Amino acid sequence: LLDPSIAFKPESDWPLIIPKARVFVEPEDMDALAHALFERGVIGAIDDKDVFRAHGRQVLNGMMGVERPKDKMTSRGPGLRVIMNLIPINSFLRDMIGEVASLPMTAAWQNLLLLDDEVVWLFSDDQKASFYLYEIPEVWRPFLVFSLWVSGAAVGRPELKRTRVCS
Repeated sequence: LLDPSIAFKPESDWPLIIPKARVFVEPEDMDALAHALFERGVIGAIDDKDVFRAHGRQVLNGMMGVERPKDKMTSRGPGLRVIMNLIPINSFLRDMIGEVASLPMTAAWQNLLLLDDEVVWLFSDDQKASFYLYEIPEVWRPFLVFSLWVSGAAVGRPELKRTRVCS
């Protein structure tokens, strides 16, 4: 996790056309959404020069909200779950194959190898709050940038008129 370079495919295997992903947010809601995500520690500002580039072009990811079944409406509007579309950056990363093929209901079970002789089994219900349990190391910030601009003030950088954001 501390060295993203080992997760990447060789440059010769990179796609020539970088996949695109959109951020599905109404323009007038962009700063409010960014501020809410920033307050929760999900996103932060990133300098445009630090964004990962392939073939000289930035690789930008997408984001959308999906209605939460239990909280369809809240006092502040629709209750949405944030979904990050990381297809663009994933197209440059190696496939990480685990032992999930041998597990029953592979969608519900995952394993985490700690040491050579230690494995933690995780059931999907245990992972429902994963954004609150795990934090991706900062070295991944250049690769988890979204295709949107927000005001710097929305993400704790009032000196910036606008900025890109990353997870």
